Amino acid sequence: LVVPVLFGVLDDRSRVACHLQWYLAEDSENVAHGLSQAFQKRGLPRSAMSDNGGAMTADEIEEGLGRLGIVHERTLPHSPYQNGKQENFWAQVEGRLLAMMEDVPDLTLGMLNDATQAWVEHEYNRKVHSEVGMTPVVRFLAGPDVSRPSPDSAALRLAFTKTEERSQRRSDGTLSLEGRRVEIPGRYRHLEKVAIRYASWDLS
Repeated sequence: LVVPVLFGVLDDRSRVACHLQWYLAEDSENVAHGLSQAFQKRGLPRSAMSDNGGAMTADEIEEGLGRLGIVHERTLPHSPYQNGKQENFWAQVEGRLLAMMEDVPDLTLGMLNDATQAWVEHEYNRKVHSEVGMTPVVRFLAGPDVSRPSPDSAALRLAFTKTEERSQRRSDGTLSLEGRRVEIPGRYRHLEKVAIRYASWDLS
């Protein structure tokens, strides 16, 4: 039995839920996808805070956030209070969203994500938040806005890659990548060492 996990991005000041999505695994590929969705919906932030999970600290994520000009801060180990706003949000997800889905028969991942988007955009983001005194979406739109426009999907995919150096095999102009031989374009055949960028989940 595969239990889906929920990835979420919350705006610190307004409490707007920028993006929520359920995945079948907690890995760096899904983190990169979820962050890209959040950025394209609400813009590029100046900084971000996360826990120290392996998916959030993977090279692709760390380097990607750096390329996008986002300072990545991490909570201290065993200090969930540093992420208290996010923990409070998870409690609302469990108490409200999941409670509504308890008796739904044959719940699929697609149905779960559709219901989650409906709940977050039409209820959570539009309900007065007790700490900020207004709805998250109104506070978000009221500014001040320090975000930047998000790059397109192709640029975000290229951003969330890691950089490594490889030696070129001069006999045939190839290098080794994750157990595969990859041909180097002819214009780089004079280089002994080549810097490559790739995502471990997509070697295309």
